[in-house]
Amino acid sequence: MNIKIDTPGGGLKEWIPEHVKNKLLEVHHRYQKVSNFQVIFKNEPEAIKTCEIIVGDFGDSLFISKSSNTFEMAMRKAVDELFEKMEEWVRLKNEPPEESVSTVNV
Repeated sequence: MNIKIDTPGGGLKEWIPEHVKNKLLEVHHRYQKVSNFQVIFKNEPEAIKTCEIIVGDFGDSLFISKSSNTFEMAMRKAVDELFEKMEEWVRLKNEPPEESVSTVNV
C-alpha cells in the first residue's frame, strides 16, 4: 500500500499530513484491498484551501474533494466523507454485475 501526500509551498500546519496519514492507515486496516492513497492539498483563489483524496484499488478509484477556509477544516471534511463513502464503495465493488455478457456460444 502506498500513501502519497502533495502539499503546497506553505500554509499547511506540520501535524496535518501526519494526521491524514494516520486516518488513511485506519481506512486501510478496515479495507485491506485498497492499494494506494493520494492526498493533494491546494491553495485555491480567494484564499480557499482544498483537500483531495484519491483512493485506488487495482483499476478502480474513489475521488473526494473538500474545500474550506483552512486546510485543517478541508482535511477533516474530506476524511469524514472518506469514511462515509468507503463502505458504500466496497459494497458496490463486491456486488455481482446486474447483467453478464458472454462471447461463448453454448
